[in-house]
Amino acid sequence: MVERQIIARGVTNKALIAALGQVQRHLFVPKEYWSEAYGDYPVSIGHGQTISQPYVVALMLEMVQPDRSKRLLEIGSGSGYLVAVASHLFKEVVGIERIEPLCIESRNALSEAEIKNVHIKCADGYEGDPGQTFDAIIVSCSCSHPPKPLIDQLAPGGIFVAPVGDSFIQELVIIHREKDGSLKSEIGGGVRFVPMISDRDP
Repeated sequence: MVERQIIARGVTNKALIAALGQVQRHLFVPKEYWSEAYGDYPVSIGHGQTISQPYVVALMLEMVQPDRSKRLLEIGSGSGYLVAVASHLFKEVVGIERIEPLCIESRNALSEAEIKNVHIKCADGYEGDPGQTFDAIIVSCSCSHPPKPLIDQLAPGGIFVAPVGDSFIQELVIIHREKDGSLKSEIGGGVRFVPMISDRDP
């Protein structure tokens, strides 16, 4: 998987490549889908949700420039796979998932994988983790615009990545918060994610 789907597509971060090789992806999908766990496509994890294509996970993690001194927030953590990979790349990782059964299942998978520096919270991801700031924020579900509460939680020097668009056309939006607090954005290519589930307009 790592050689054919990740390195072959241009991902070069050595620590990220190593982390993808360390995390057993099948632990984060239902047993009936284990035979598909390492395929080059999203896989169902139940509850109308999917585990993202391995390359997309790698791409988004590379975009936020991982570092062991940084804190990462992921919105829509689902199966827990991205945060599991991120646990090898960041000092601390917080995952927020709206669907309670997925929160429980992802916590169990992370425990089985003996990952200690990840915290899964069952909450509305649109709000992020109020009162906290993060060096990197990844949104693993589509939204119509970058949620302001998440941008507000982005630390100076931090990077935010999210799929923005409608149910059919989405693009990765990358937002950098400069040291002076100003924001700079760019587009990182087309993707397809399930929509954010929120009490607020996503």
